[in-house]
Amino acid sequence: MRIHLLAALAILTSSAAPAPAHAGFPVRVKMRCPVGGEQFTHTTTASMSTWGERPDGKPYGSWTFPLALPECPTNGLIVFREEFSRAEKATLQRLIADPAYRALRSSDTPYYRAHWLEGRLNPGSVDATWLLLRAVWEAEEGSDRRARYLREFAQQAEAAPSSTEYWTMLQLRAVNAHRELGEFDAARARLATLPTPPAPPAAVAGESEEAAWAREEAAEQAQAMAAYRTGLQVLIDRGDASIAPLDMLPEREVAERCVDLGDRIAESDLAQRVCTTEAVAAEMEEIRSIRAEMAAAGG
Repeated sequence: MRIHLLAALAILTSSAAPAPAHAGFPVRVKMRCPVGGEQFTHTTTASMSTWGERPDGKPYGSWTFPLALPECPTNGLIVFREEFSRAEKATLQRLIADPAYRALRSSDTPYYRAHWLEGRLNPGSVDATWLLLRAVWEAEEGSDRRARYLREFAQQAEAAPSSTEYWTMLQLRAVNAHRELGEFDAARARLATLPTPPAPPAAVAGESEEAAWAREEAAEQAQAMAAYRTGLQVLIDRGDASIAPLDMLPEREVAERCVDLGDRIAESDLAQRVCTTEAVAAEMEEIRSIRAEMAAAGG
């Protein structure tokens, strides 16, 4: 699977009914560094589930996101692909010896370093831009580093040619980056330039089961993207630069936050509107019940 695919498609799957939960559990994988051959162990997971995402695309789920990238302990190479060509390995050896890359090891996140490497292996690569979005997820909320990543991501996304795969989603993520930076005029202007998504194809008499499935999938994706776009417009119009606005989060996360707010729900019009919906209220009762049982059991 290409680097950018999951980051691009996360929004397209978040509106579906949640699948049975698969708790993440750690798995230690033995690896060999593509440059230098050093052997090391990387911890990842073999099973996880997700249940929606933040406006920047970072998923909520049973594991940490973004998934940790392997890093060669000695030379600091971030292994962001399963394979590299012989020529790429030679280039990587030069890149990781560059003082600029060595400086990044102490100042920037693993995905940002992967973005830096990919951008030099393949100048103009959209894969580098998607890696940068994941670096945004790694950066601390409210930090100067996160602001820098958001700004770089918006610039690179907007420079991508319109023929780029998943171009519209890339631009919507850039709109959100401007929004989180408090650049509401830029976010509004960029959103206004994006074409209206085409209507999903209509059913065709006698179509095959595979064709019907593909059509229904396309319709669900179009609906999810339209909802995301509408949600961004709402946030921009009210001047909301928050990383996790209540009305743009999955139901489970909303309910958790509403329970934690307690009596403070009354202090916010948004919280009152979101936390008192029938679906969220029901989820809140379940969360309270689970917490009570855990407390009674000494958990």
